[in-house]
Amino acid sequence: MSSLLACDKIEPPYTEGVILSEKTILIEKFTGHQCSNCPEASRVIENELKTKFLNIHNNNNSSIISVAIHPGNVSLTNTDENYPYDFRTTSSDSISLNVGVVSFIPVGTINRISGGDAGNRCWSKDNWSEQAKSQLVDNSLNPIAKKINIQINTSVDVEKRIVDITTNVTTFIEDYDNYNLSLFIMEDSIIAPQKDGSDYIENYQHDHIYRCAVNGLYGEQLTLKNNHSVELNVNNNLNWTEDWNNLNNCYVVAYVYDTKSGVIEEAAKKNVYNE
Repeated sequence: MSSLLACDKIEPPYTEGVILSEKTILIEKFTGHQCSNCPEASRVIENELKTKFLNIHNNNNSSIISVAIHPGNVSLTNTDENYPYDFRTTSSDSISLNVGVVSFIPVGTINRISGGDAGNRCWSKDNWSEQAKSQLVDNSLNPIAKKINIQINTSVDVEKRIVDITTNVTTFIEDYDNYNLSLFIMEDSIIAPQKDGSDYIENYQHDHIYRCAVNGLYGEQLTLKNNHSVELNVNNNLNWTEDWNNLNNCYVVAYVYDTKSGVIEEAAKKNVYNE
C-alpha cells in the first residue's frame, strides 16, 4: 500500500459559510422528468451544497459528486407524448430498490449512509446538507481525514466507442479486502422536457444522468490498480441507447465502499473524452 500526500495548507480568512473537506462524497439523487419538485432538489445540490463544501485536495472545487438516477419503480419517470425521453436503465432500477426508493421522489443517498429520514439509505432534500456535513467534517468542523485517493485515467476509441479506464488507488486502510471499487458512466447537457413546479419546460438541461455500470452493479474487490473497458453503444451495452452519444459530456465516476456497512468511503470523477 502507498500513503497519501499531505493536503495543501489553506490559510484564513475563508469565505463565510464555506466548509473545507479532505474527502469527496457521492450524492445519488433519485429524480424524474415528471416530478415537479425534482428540479428544486437539483438546485439544492448545485447552488447550496457544492458551494458550501469545498475540497482542500482539489483546488477548492466541490467535495460533492452528484448523479441523477431515474428509478423505474416510480411513476414520475414514465414516458409519454409530453415526456418522450427515457432516462431509466436496468442498473438504476436495481440501485434505487437496494437503497430504499419506494414510492416518492426526490430523495437522495449521502454516501449511502443508513438511517435515512425517507427510508433505508434515502434522505429528503432538506436533510442533505446536514448529512453531507456529517461525512466531511467532525463536530468542530475539522476535515475528516481522507483514507483513500482515487485517480482515474481514460482513453477512447472514438470509432468503436470503447472507453478504457484505469484507476489507481492509494489508501491508508491496511485491510481493504472488504472494500469494493465501483465505476459508472454519467452524462451532462441532455435537452429534454421536465416539469419544474407548475411549469412544463420543453428544453430543460438534464445533468449528471446515470447511464451505465462499468464493472457490475456492485463493483469488484478493491485492488490498487484496475483496468476496465466499457462500450458506449447500443449494440453491446444493454443500458445504452442511440440517444446517448455525446462523449464530450460523459464522465467516469469511481467510488470505493465498505461491503459490510455499504457506506461509501471516497469518490472521484473524470471526463471520458475531450476533443
